[in-house]
Amino acid sequence: MPVPTTEEIIHVYTQLAEEHQKRLSPQERDRFLLLAADVAYSAGLRDEAERLRRTILTQNPSHLLKPYGSFAEALQSPDILTYIQQLRQRYPYSKAERLLQTLRPNAALPRPEQSDEEFALAMD
Repeated sequence: MPVPTTEEIIHVYTQLAEEHQKRLSPQERDRFLLLAADVAYSAGLRDEAERLRRTILTQNPSHLLKPYGSFAEALQSPDILTYIQQLRQRYPYSKAERLLQTLRPNAALPRPEQSDEEFALAMD
């Protein structure tokens, strides 16, 4: 199986967030958006990570990211780092991809019906 690209990983996490948004599960939505932001930041896509952080805060103004002025600043917090590490362990890409396939059995991965940016804008 080929190694997924950064964009494919971000896509799967944002699509999972969309599915949980549709299912009225905001906590799960935020978890997957946070994972997408983490992947983006780790890949050097700082603007994308910030966009995802803003999407989280727009949907959940009291999210644990609220006290931080940026995603980079949030990553300086041991509590945030620990939480993200727990999410990475709980939802590695391979598991996230399988989960998305169970939520969208007829969907072709990794391309969405709408772009991740369109999804994030729709959530704003």
